[in-house]
Amino acid sequence: MGKTYSAKEPPPPPEEREFPMEVRHKKAASVTLYESPNRGTMMYTVAYPFDGRRQRKMRRNFEDAFALAKEIALKMADGALNVLTLEGRERFVYERAVELAGTTKMDLDVLVSRAVEAANIIGGPDHLIEAARLYQSQRRGVVHKMVSEVITELIENRRSNGASQLYLRDLRVRLENRFAVAFRVPISSITTGDIQRFLDGLKCKQRTKKNFLTTIGTLFSFAKNRGYVHEMHPGISRVEFKSAGTAKIEIFSVAEIETLLNNARQELVPVLAIGAFAGLRSEEIKRLEWTGVHFGERFIEVGADIAKNRVRRIVPMSDNLCRWLLPYRRSTGRVYTFSNLAIQFAKLAKAVNTPWRKNGLRHSFISYRVAKTENVEKVALEAGNSSAVIRSNYLKMVTGAQGRRWFSIKPPSAQKIIRLGEQVRRSAFSPR
Repeated sequence: MGKTYSAKEPPPPPEEREFPMEVRHKKAASVTLYESPNRGTMMYTVAYPFDGRRQRKMRRNFEDAFALAKEIALKMADGALNVLTLEGRERFVYERAVELAGTTKMDLDVLVSRAVEAANIIGGPDHLIEAARLYQSQRRGVVHKMVSEVITELIENRRSNGASQLYLRDLRVRLENRFAVAFRVPISSITTGDIQRFLDGLKCKQRTKKNFLTTIGTLFSFAKNRGYVHEMHPGISRVEFKSAGTAKIEIFSVAEIETLLNNARQELVPVLAIGAFAGLRSEEIKRLEWTGVHFGERFIEVGADIAKNRVRRIVPMSDNLCRWLLPYRRSTGRVYTFSNLAIQFAKLAKAVNTPWRKNGLRHSFISYRVAKTENVEKVALEAGNSSAVIRSNYLKMVTGAQGRRWFSIKPPSAQKIIRLGEQVRRSAFSPR
């Protein structure tokens, strides 16, 4: 190695030049200058490390080469080597790239970053243009609407078609309050991956995630019918969902339901009795009117407007259910009078030291009813459930004798019930 010069010094005179020559600025920035004979002409090579490789640039005279070496050394020391002046083909490629990026109104680095990301998504750059053309063909003819706008249309559509307030509230909670907040974009731009990430990010039980997924599926089906997403959009069909498995069916014993009924506050007795001896779902009981309880014909009418599956059904009233309900009978109004039924159940169970079983009233009705009647199809119609589900979940849980005992549970005292019924009727029909 010849003499070392500082990047702050002027070029040495010809008589002092020794090659290879080092041009240095600070300790880490070192550039080497070589003589490079080329076809009888002396040229000079500037060599320096960059990006893990040895870089070389040629100059025709020493002064230009030394000036370039100084410039590189200074920029290496300042960490600005990436702004070196390009030459030859490198300069042409760079200027052409900048020109093309300008047509997209994006900076070159941003455009390259997105192109690389897109290439990685489709497994490489070879099919990048093909993928873009496919995407464009799917977007053609699509009306671009924001997610929040589509949700508003969906809710209004369901309201005008007679959807229940409970269903509309579910749409608002899951879609307006959560999905629209997460996606402030046109619905046509949402991908399967976006939906998957949204679902995975929910901090809730698998059953709740399943309900979210179903509701999002409803939204995309509606959007597809309205032309807001392409007809080939997969919606939720490709979203991976791990089911939590079938929940364990838990039922009340005869002794437990007797304890709950005999110690419940008066307003809660009809709800408990209808759940235990008619099998209505909690949400159906919440919307049940006394006009749907037909004592003369001895059946409860679960209208399509309150049934979970939107299908009207008739549930026969057993003798013991009639006895439990008769004292509380009213001509109009809701059977359910509480703001939060789950809280009332929890309070009662705690007061009598009996564990409350989730959906225990309905599960108990189906189990004991099947055991008593030995007719799965009949019970399926009464419960508004499928016979397949009943066969897989409810058979052989209790004996026929236990089933008959369940539907023989009556109020403790006929005289007590009569007196109570008179009090309730006087309260219900007294002038106000």
